[in-house]
Amino acid sequence: MTGPRRAFPLRTHSDRMSDPPFILPVEMFADAYEQASKFTAPVAISSCTVGGEVTTGLAAFVVVNTHGWILTAAHIFEAWVKGDSDRSAIKSREDKLAAIDGDDKLPAQKKKTLRKREREDPGWFRAFSYWWGMDGLGIRDVSIDGELDLAVGRLEPFDASHVDAYPTFHSGKEDVCPVTSVCRLGFSFPEIAATYDDANGTFNFPQDTLPIPRFPNDGIITRDTAGPKTKASNIEQRSSKPQPLACGARVVDQSSMRTVSCTAYRVEPIIWNSGSVRRSSGRVVK
Repeated sequence: MTGPRRAFPLRTHSDRMSDPPFILPVEMFADAYEQASKFTAPVAISSCTVGGEVTTGLAAFVVVNTHGWILTAAHIFEAWVKGDSDRSAIKSREDKLAAIDGDDKLPAQKKKTLRKREREDPGWFRAFSYWWGMDGLGIRDVSIDGELDLAVGRLEPFDASHVDAYPTFHSGKEDVCPVTSVCRLGFSFPEIAATYDDANGTFNFPQDTLPIPRFPNDGIITRDTAGPKTKASNIEQRSSKPQPLACGARVVDQSSMRTVSCTAYRVEPIIWNSGSVRRSSGRVVK
């Protein structure tokens, strides 16, 4: 054999530049951002504790069809589970205190001692709220897979005219080429100084809160793997400039404009339907 040895056929510079997965044109990134922006929206999760602390967190969700079904990260419903649990704890404490005060057989000092035993946790949620990108929207029929950190739900009431386009998802039947350019779109972490109105039971945002700025981020696909406990595809991404994104950020393949992944975290599997929260075992929490 004459000439230099090659482990695999080498491409010319022009060949590499003509293959979309190897390049990141500004126009392609802008197109992916524009497309993903049509169906990616923010969700603000607000809570008010017994101690009076008001906090608001921000996440992202994707509207997938004209019926108002959405995809988001499962862990954003941790506040819902905590809120339901804390409300039960608050009511239980109030019932016990009422029973103590209403027992005429107990002397005053004994009542005082028993009341001290019913301690209040200042971190309990006495109110919480989910704001799904606009006023008046609620969510129901929520199913959650904690292992995949994926949640599906339906917005109600939903007006399809508010969404200009819907995502096309990677089917999983074909491989996603490594180093495929992607646009990751979510929301950065602006500080929303919300307040809670006790009289109306509502959370209020400052006037300059909206619109919440989107945060695009470029990256590439590195590999497509299967997790040890599930057959679901896990597409790993790497960013050229790592930046924090709000949970639930979308990853869009720039060459085909497909949604190929979403950020992943872990929470215990639960299912929520019309106000009842269920863990994967089926036991009703609320």
